[in-house]
Amino acid sequence: MATFPTSPIAGIRFPSTDLIKEAFAYVNEHNIPSTVHHCIRSAFFALIIRGKDARLNNVDPETIVVTCLLHDLGWSETATIRSPDKRFEVDGANAARELIRAKCKQSGSSSSSSSAGWDDEQRLQGVWDAIALHTTPSIAQYGQPLVAVVSRGIGADFFGPNAPGGVITVEEFRDVIRAYPRIQFSEQFVGILCGLCREKPDATYDNFVGDFGRTFVEGYKEEWEERRTDKLLLSALENTKQFED
Repeated sequence: MATFPTSPIAGIRFPSTDLIKEAFAYVNEHNIPSTVHHCIRSAFFALIIRGKDARLNNVDPETIVVTCLLHDLGWSETATIRSPDKRFEVDGANAARELIRAKCKQSGSSSSSSSAGWDDEQRLQGVWDAIALHTTPSIAQYGQPLVAVVSRGIGADFFGPNAPGGVITVEEFRDVIRAYPRIQFSEQFVGILCGLCREKPDATYDNFVGDFGRTFVEGYKEEWEERRTDKLLLSALENTKQFED
């Protein structure tokens, strides 16, 4: 189980509100250690990026951290979180929103932390959007600041100092990785995505998860070929010509 960060890492002090602690405990309960470390690292990188980009520095740090911590709940094996038919990003977004709502009802308010307003549906929708879009940076970077900073923070955990714009320095990257190592993240990342391709392939054909299925999952490529977006759309257009005037 990952330990909560209490000391500054890469010059960033991790916020410590009630909801952040709840999210931290929830992720530890429902995700494997390599995923938990990935979520924590993503939060640190998102906070670093927030501090360096004027467009993003007004985004609430608590919201960033809660969103990053919960963003991969869709990788969980917990049956009440992982649906049989939805993309993992949607499962994660739904689970995060429900967790926050439940904690608000439980406490009778948003939280006893300095950051209030978690009963605001617009704020909750922002969390949902950021998680649902985090694997689509070509859209997320143009979204609301929360959506953009969360996507960039998660991406920085993969690309580090090589991320576009060079926002994360080598020193910052090393500091975060030392504190929360990858612990076979690459291998387990591939395993998780291939598992999604096997268990609910219809939720993977139209997105990046399918790339892993075509490369690593026997028989997947043939099924993917039949469901290629170009084939589906051109076939749909052909099949509706009969209804044209």
